[in-house]
Amino acid sequence: MANGLSTRLQHMANTYQHQTQVPFGQLVDDLKEGGFCLLLILFSSPTALPLPAIPGLTFILSLPVLLLSLQLLIGLRTPWLPRWLRRKELKGKTLNHILTKLAGYVVKIEHILKPRLRFLSSRPGEQLLGLVFLILGISVALPFPLTNTIPSMGIIIIAVGLLERDGLAMLAGMAVGAAGITLAILVYFLGLEAIKTLF
Repeated sequence: MANGLSTRLQHMANTYQHQTQVPFGQLVDDLKEGGFCLLLILFSSPTALPLPAIPGLTFILSLPVLLLSLQLLIGLRTPWLPRWLRRKELKGKTLNHILTKLAGYVVKIEHILKPRLRFLSSRPGEQLLGLVFLILGISVALPFPLTNTIPSMGIIIIAVGLLERDGLAMLAGMAVGAAGITLAILVYFLGLEAIKTLF
């Protein structure tokens, strides 16, 4: 499967290229075969990749990440979004740009991905990863500097690892996510101290 992930992402990019708007519900329906992983990758990519910022997009995209993480944590096998969130939309051109850029990154690493440390891709392991995704998703949703990009990268790396059953990649993603959260906490408390000195 490692051989086809970048190809699959590029196929997705081509699929949405000519759509004006793509509802979240369509994404969930189209990507159900990839389970939760492809959806987590997709919804985390805009905040992880070096793309122009779109006001409000980070919070909107964090909502499906949080919901999907919670579903993985409680052991659901099929992704689900409520009707109001299924109606939210992304521009087709934006999706094409995100997925094309992501496929370019994945193609550089997919040759080293392989099944290992399989306990992390077992059913209990997936539920544990659901908790990790949830913590990282909360960090992404917070409106503070540096709380978005690195945790989102962690989510993507873990999800790619889970797709390929590569436990080492999952651990690497956890380390990246933990580093992002640590940095965010540090910046938050330094900011508080700076504010206190002003007053």
